Amino acid sequence: MKHARFSRASGTLVVCSQPHLGGGELSLLEDLENRASDPSLHFLIPSRGKLSQAVSEKGWSYSFLSRNPVFDRISQRDSGKSFFSLALFVPAAMLFGMVGVVRLALRCRGRDRILSHGLRSHVQLLVLAPALRERLIFDIRDFIQPLWLRKMISAVARVCGCRIRVNSHAVGRDYSRAEVVYPRVKFTPSPATRGKGRLVMTHVAFFAPYKGQDLFLLTARKAIDAGIDADFWLVGDVIYPQKVYAQYRESVYRLAKNLNLEGRVRFWGAVDDRGSSPSVAELLAGTDLLLHCTREPEPFGRVIVEGIRAGCEVICHRDSGACETLRVHPDFVTPFHALRNFLPPEFVRVTSEEKRLSG
Repeated sequence: MKHARFSRASGTLVVCSQPHLGGGELSLLEDLENRASDPSLHFLIPSRGKLSQAVSEKGWSYSFLSRNPVFDRISQRDSGKSFFSLALFVPAAMLFGMVGVVRLALRCRGRDRILSHGLRSHVQLLVLAPALRERLIFDIRDFIQPLWLRKMISAVARVCGCRIRVNSHAVGRDYSRAEVVYPRVKFTPSPATRGKGRLVMTHVAFFAPYKGQDLFLLTARKAIDAGIDADFWLVGDVIYPQKVYAQYRESVYRLAKNLNLEGRVRFWGAVDDRGSSPSVAELLAGTDLLLHCTREPEPFGRVIVEGIRAGCEVICHRDSGACETLRVHPDFVTPFHALRNFLPPEFVRVTSEEKRLSG
């Protein structure tokens, strides 16, 4: 369905903060597709992008919600990490975004459910929470939410009766009375298509300090020193405008050079499944071991599921949401057993065996 003029029909209204198609957005689309046969499902999206394309391909309608340039400028300056930035961030967003909030309030009228996804939509809908009450659902599929926002969402939900939906207990523990909803995905691995050449270890994530690209490179160096004959692929690039992410990417490039990994590490840059060649699926099809180096608890872990689907061996952080449903094995498979000697003990091997899957 193409871009449609907004209508005030009943049903579900999904308010998204970003036009891109990341792991959180993909999980949200899968969840809506599996759960709802809502003919009046409508998306509000900041601008045209891969998210609007995906929504259109699924046959849902969407329209554009005007952006707030002041809000965007403040958020791009890494605000929201301290009480001082909170004192500036929220009032400025409310003051300069009041017109947007009023327009959003008008679009929420008559809707049975309003689903909020993303930082900007959370902030705007917090203002409307007393009026929306139990109709409002905060969809939390991204761990990167400032601490002040997590506390505000929990407090407002508790007072106003709003609902909170997360896709792992690792995220849900930051919110009061959150409902954990696991993605409905199939974990059955596909037949391996790897050749008999050098082993390939892969890391897939956008560049961010907590995503652990530096840990991946340090592991690569130690793996080579331990006699593991492998190539190492880093898939991903910077997707957020804050300088800290670009600076971290440059530090990872320097680390690869300092560790003498030229010729053994390949930086693939930004890759997705819509128009990229090769796609993520194609890269994972050529991967023997997927090392998911995120150091902090995350949502369910879409990359982990994609790796298992592709038939890869997968090692990830114990606090990843995927470990809540997948079987954790204490040892690593040969020839990667040597990794156990120099990876932090929080990293474990998971397989497609399901422990429990609800939702």
